[in-house]
Amino acid sequence: MKKQIRKPFLFFVFLLVTIFLLNFSSCDTTEPPPPTKSPRDYTWSVDTLGLPNTFQTLMLSIWGSSENDVYSCGHISGNRVGLGDLWHYDGKQWETIDYSKNLEFRGSLQAVHGTSDDNVWIVGYKYWQDVHSNEIKIPYIIKYDGARWEKHEVDTEHGVYGVYVVNEFETWACGDGGIVYHYKNHRWDLDTIKVPMTENDFFIIYSVVQFNGEVYAIGTNREKYSADTQYYFFKKESGFWKKMDEIRVVVSSTRNDITFGNKLIVNRENQLLSYGSYGIYIWKNNSWEKYFPTNYIITSVFPQSNNNLLAVGDFGIKYHYNGSDWQELNEIDVSDIVYSGVWANNKETFIVGFKGIGNVQKSLVLHGK
Repeated sequence: MKKQIRKPFLFFVFLLVTIFLLNFSSCDTTEPPPPTKSPRDYTWSVDTLGLPNTFQTLMLSIWGSSENDVYSCGHISGNRVGLGDLWHYDGKQWETIDYSKNLEFRGSLQAVHGTSDDNVWIVGYKYWQDVHSNEIKIPYIIKYDGARWEKHEVDTEHGVYGVYVVNEFETWACGDGGIVYHYKNHRWDLDTIKVPMTENDFFIIYSVVQFNGEVYAIGTNREKYSADTQYYFFKKESGFWKKMDEIRVVVSSTRNDITFGNKLIVNRENQLLSYGSYGIYIWKNNSWEKYFPTNYIITSVFPQSNNNLLAVGDFGIKYHYNGSDWQELNEIDVSDIVYSGVWANNKETFIVGFKGIGNVQKSLVLHGK
């Protein structure tokens, strides 16, 4: 997709990021206290997440209620089934959580988001076989109430890739097949966004957010074994999903061909942003404009305040916006890493990613304070 990088490698990274990543942030526009110091001046440390007898520990999402209560979730492969796909930081160390107690089964976790230490939501899916031995995905949605994990049942056969928590009473989720899940007043309502597609297409909604009292969603449709991808941006109006924008991305696409990303977020200035290939984009006057251009894929954005926005992505990129300019955070460098998530408050920042270490893949958490 980028001429200055070998296409096979970029294609692999693009698909990996597109299929697995998802990260959402609250639309609360209340300005938090100013940071005690800029992330540009932080001292950084690195923690490694991974267990013996696992050859992949790929953390895909990170969120915290405070610097002493941070969760990271993702995918594991190996012999330690049941541990290693959900980790928790208590202010001192990272430990894996056996969240499956009292639950029917574990899931492949894709995203975590919440509003407090007793309102944490994680979504994903569980592979299952039907009577014809066809492999299907069962939605997996769990909530932590401060004491235990509770599994929520939804009647579909599609994986869930994104979650957006509004408050303790309302949550949105989205994923395979264009399905949007809305939890309110202790019940789930399901809706389906439809686009032109064939039986070999994969249509996934990666983000859904509330912005100015309206609901927006963004996703992609890709034909099996093809690198060509259709991007869609939707708004829900009068109970129906209206297509607001679309683009087609092919292997030869350049920066000018891509006008929005595959994820959504609302910043502290109550602006709607998308991010993905070639940077961050802002929704203005019913169209997308470049907000922060890059040469790479932005995989996660966290707007801690109007003057403290962090963005991370593939090839180890990590940027900080202080209200006037963007600066790459080079105080700590990790080679050959794909960053998948970032979370921060006015005291500390956590950046998660994964890389090959020897003959295994493990996740690393950069911790700045």
